[in-house]
Amino acid sequence: MPEGKIALVLRGFTSLSSTEQRQFVKQLNEYISAQESQRRALKEGFEKRASLSLGPLDPGGCPCCGR
Repeated sequence: MPEGKIALVLRGFTSLSSTEQRQFVKQLNEYISAQESQRRALKEGFEKRASLSLGPLDPGGCPCCGR
């Protein structure tokens, strides 16, 4: 059974709708198949598009882990 960060990602993944899960898998596959330089650019794009959560400091809680 996965633990740590992997478990958090899986929890977030399973909370997605089927459509969102397919979109996530598509993006993940694009990232995995990309060259290293492309991966850096993709990662920067992901980080910019993601709404960053302050975790316990954010009154809404973390959208991925639910804390």
